[in-house]
Amino acid sequence: MDNYESQKFIKIPYIFLWSILAKEAGGMTRALLNRANFMISVGCNVKILCAGRGMEQIDSIYYYKTHGYDNITENNFVLFEDYMGNKLQNSNSIHFIDIDLCDCIEERINDKTILYYKQGLLYAKKKFFESSEKYEVIKYDLYGNTEDNYIYYRNRLVRIERIFQNRKIVRYISPSGFIYMTAYFEKYDNEWKTEKIYLFDENKKNKIEFKNWEEIYKFFYVDYCENIQENEVCVFNDRILRNTGGFWQLGKIKNKQIYRIGIVHGIGIRGKRDWNDDLYPTLHKLIKEPISPNLDGLVVCSKEQKNDYEKAFGKRDILYSIPNFIKYPESVTCYCDRNPYRAVYIGRLDEKVKQISHILKAWKTVEKNIPKAELHIYGKGESENQLKNLVNDLELKNVFFEGFSAQVDVEFQKASVSLYTSDYEAFSISFLESLANGCPIIAYNYKYGVKDILDDGLNGFLVEKNNVELLADTLINFFSLPAEKKIKMSDAARKSVEKYSNKYCLDYWKKAVTNIIEKANYKTDIKKIRFYNEITRDISHVQTICTGCFMYEGIIPENSKDLYRVLLRKYRDNDVTFIEEGIKIISKNDREIKFEYVIEKKEHYGVCLAWCNSYFEERVFLD
Repeated sequence: MDNYESQKFIKIPYIFLWSILAKEAGGMTRALLNRANFMISVGCNVKILCAGRGMEQIDSIYYYKTHGYDNITENNFVLFEDYMGNKLQNSNSIHFIDIDLCDCIEERINDKTILYYKQGLLYAKKKFFESSEKYEVIKYDLYGNTEDNYIYYRNRLVRIERIFQNRKIVRYISPSGFIYMTAYFEKYDNEWKTEKIYLFDENKKNKIEFKNWEEIYKFFYVDYCENIQENEVCVFNDRILRNTGGFWQLGKIKNKQIYRIGIVHGIGIRGKRDWNDDLYPTLHKLIKEPISPNLDGLVVCSKEQKNDYEKAFGKRDILYSIPNFIKYPESVTCYCDRNPYRAVYIGRLDEKVKQISHILKAWKTVEKNIPKAELHIYGKGESENQLKNLVNDLELKNVFFEGFSAQVDVEFQKASVSLYTSDYEAFSISFLESLANGCPIIAYNYKYGVKDILDDGLNGFLVEKNNVELLADTLINFFSLPAEKKIKMSDAARKSVEKYSNKYCLDYWKKAVTNIIEKANYKTDIKKIRFYNEITRDISHVQTICTGCFMYEGIIPENSKDLYRVLLRKYRDNDVTFIEEGIKIISKNDREIKFEYVIEKKEHYGVCLAWCNSYFEERVFLD
């Protein structure tokens, strides 16, 4: 194992908020597991809170442990069902609610199915699952209809499901046999919608009702952090764009210092994805709208995205840029031994974001010009059938859907080039893996991360976004390059991503986390700011000197009182520039800051107050 002794983290617990741990998951799951795996390798106390339901997630832990995340163990995970079952049961009480198969006559159908008969009728069916310690027992009524479904994991009953017409009830069982949770569902448009959920506490003899799973996940996250022994805790939320359950409430826990870090794995901006387009509601409501956001750090994956977020949120010191990172292969298959006409796409089959149809349409032209060219598509997703139909419609001959692969290094090392045509993406792990395996890339110039990684003509080629014709031409030109040129590109690809290997990026995380923890004592909590402006005098026909005043209310720690900055923000041609020069502070006290500044007439400005994590801006315009 590599030596990461230089990357020492502060000795506190590190908690990762997550949903369900599924096998064959995408880049967000792998990014989280990468960070957890390497933090564990340097001695960090890591716990991943999995709020998704199903004890079968333990199978996924061992799956990932044998697929590159060798430091993680079952002890690093806290499963919702396991935690709540043990917490709410009275361990001194034993409850017997299991199905009794002792007096039944067995009929073994195959290795995975056993039928049980009682009193001359089919009583139950036991079904085993491949590559899992899960099995289920279906209990039938007198007429052979399903009555209850008993689900077991590691030979313990974990839940009982009952379906009747369009309703379903699921009861969750603790290790002592106590039913600690009951969930009610109703079917709408062939989907089960949650009606209500009850938690039952055997010790306190009470019941808590929840309207949806997000509410109960908040309860789980907050309860775990409240009851952790240590007084200082760092919490990562990798799903901040999708689900913030409990993350904001952690800041209200008394007698604990909880450092909250949100990680943005998507774009976070709608529309044309420009900085001034609509933000995701989470980002707008909880970061941009408040003067003092309710978190300690927000991490994005590229410098370009950080710059856009500074334009959208203002100059707050909570923003950090840390790229995704990978385990860098020590050696790869020589490029000269690869199929020179084999292209790959490896990723989720999601047409809305990944735009794989663009690859297929371009491939129509490629096949006509280079009949030997092959396109191999790896991955799963909701668009698979749609893409297969498009292959048939285009009458493509050399396109192969290979399904999900857990060995992406092997697949990249078979290929001569990989393709990326996303509409948008935060920072693709697959992108890094391709280059690390010496596989050059042809990609659209989309946001974000592409320009950070791809050097046009050196380790791959950039193509104008959504230009399918140019994509086809670039592919044809690539396949036609001399072998020596492609070998050089393969070598350059490897070198270009060394800086994204774990030994570098883990240090980025250590520095960011340390900085966030150290700056917690400097956080301001400003509730209200008012801006007053008066024109002093014109100094030319285009410039005016103004006097401004910020009046503020809130909590400013003693060590932060002089850390404010007054800025101008100039708006022009869909872009902004922050200006600090030329601003003169006239006076400051505990309630207001007066200052003098110069602006140009007929130009749009923002007058800004940046104070550690806090930011306020007032727009001004002079005719």
